[in-house]
Amino acid sequence: MRIRKIIDEEVAFRGGQLISETDVFGIITYVNRDFCKLMGFTKEELLGQSHSIIRHPDMPNLAFQEMWNRILNGKRWTGYVKNLHKDGKYSWVIIDIISKYDDKGKPTGYIATRRAPGANLIEIKKQYKKYKKFELQQLKPS
Repeated sequence: MRIRKIIDEEVAFRGGQLISETDVFGIITYVNRDFCKLMGFTKEELLGQSHSIIRHPDMPNLAFQEMWNRILNGKRWTGYVKNLHKDGKYSWVIIDIISKYDDKGKPTGYIATRRAPGANLIEIKKQYKKYKKFELQQLKPS
């Protein structure tokens, strides 16, 4: 998949059932119709891709480090995420991720559901912007 041009235009997510599933490596194994519709991809374009295909570059690494920390330990993770659509626009969602297990209790993947962001989105945006700025400063040569 080629790199998309980023367009600074938000597409409001007003609700619905956005669901995606991945294997333990974050490779997409399932997406529902609502997910595809909002993100602008076909199911065929998403299946087998890394879930990071919809990761917006404004998202701080810290958010995903926290997410992986929790889900690798079998805990639920809930957080705000800025998703990148196929057309380069974006949307904010609150995402809930839980682990899937086989009949022996071994993790087999993750299920993510999304809902419309709450009233504190403005504060989350400010916080993520600070995290991202800090991360970028760490990359600059001394």
